[in-house]
Amino acid sequence: MLAATTEVDYPYFPFRISIDFVLVHNASESHSKGKYREFFEKAVQKEGLIIRHQMSGQTHFTLISTPFHRLSREAESSQMCFPLKDCQVKPGMPSCCIPLSKIFVTDDTVRFINAPFQRKHGALFVNYHDEKSFFTPAQRGYLTYQILTKIDISKDLKHERLGDSQDLPEQSTTSITSDEQLRRKGLTWLLMRDVYEEAFVLHAPSKEEPYFKAMQNGSVKTYNEVISEIELDPRKSLSNAWERWYKFQPLNKIRDYFGEQIAYYFAWQGTFLTLLWPAVIFGFIVFIYGFVDSISSSPLDWNHCKVVKFNGETENVACGMRNGLTLFFSMLTQWFMSSFDTKMNAFFAVFMSIWGSVFVQIWKRNNSVLSYQWNSDDFHAIEPDRPEFRGSKMKEVSGYRKTSNRGIESI
Repeated sequence: MLAATTEVDYPYFPFRISIDFVLVHNASESHSKGKYREFFEKAVQKEGLIIRHQMSGQTHFTLISTPFHRLSREAESSQMCFPLKDCQVKPGMPSCCIPLSKIFVTDDTVRFINAPFQRKHGALFVNYHDEKSFFTPAQRGYLTYQILTKIDISKDLKHERLGDSQDLPEQSTTSITSDEQLRRKGLTWLLMRDVYEEAFVLHAPSKEEPYFKAMQNGSVKTYNEVISEIELDPRKSLSNAWERWYKFQPLNKIRDYFGEQIAYYFAWQGTFLTLLWPAVIFGFIVFIYGFVDSISSSPLDWNHCKVVKFNGETENVACGMRNGLTLFFSMLTQWFMSSFDTKMNAFFAVFMSIWGSVFVQIWKRNNSVLSYQWNSDDFHAIEPDRPEFRGSKMKEVSGYRKTSNRGIESI
């Protein structure tokens, strides 16, 4: 567990200033890597982010927090969409079996009409004046990662003449649209050079964690003070809604906590498992038909059991208890194997062909609905192109690394 360094870091999460990103490195690494980290962290602070350091043995943790105003600026430049006030969308209910469907519907978050965020119109968005709840945990992590990947320290490296000169770019850039982004030396480049060993986002603090129980036993005043800082507790809310096996998945809560990509995975998984029920039922009917047909075509005769003599000859005798059990299990295996090869297999194959086509169409529909509700249908149009690409093949003539984004041979 990390050691606390300030009074607000109990036990190791600063609750008043949330930790949005963590970088990890070994404290005993070379001096050159330390200079890389120094340049990068200075650039991070110039971007308006807050950095704190904590140690656990030889492992050094760099804790990065992004203030609300910096998140707002990045959200505006990223064209991220947020819910508008007084634009609540009424949840739709199934047109049939409404009393039955209410049993399975999950208590999910309320949906609103969304619009691209603009700081000058911030008052029009839900919870804009509440800095703790306006950005979801997934949005905070995503925006912080976007800021860190756009930082470029190549100009500082060139000035200090660190590293191999052939890796240094001719000029630095902060553009995210030009080909020069492939030369940027930011977070991705530092991770590739092992300047930082790991980079990740922390889970949101939750009342269900063991250290909160230990805190309550130690100091009730401190416990109540810290608990008040995590009153929303998205982890506990998601866990309570998700752990009920008979309920539909709380996709909106999954999206708020983990982000759209993971929410899409669970949405696909839920659609797939739901549509498997017709295939399972029809397949079970086909199996039962085949099993019954196998029994009727090869009935069990208890009066004739084949016994192998010492000379290798077989003889039909009346079945006793031992021979009867042997015959029964032998015939049971034969019936079971034969039940998979029946006249119904052709109908089952046709059914599965139709089922596959229907599943694809239903998932396309669900995907379109979620893309519209989550405003993620244009995500590929606004995200940076190949943000982690870096040429790794040396040019034979100049000795520089290829940075062209043409062809797989440059990777």
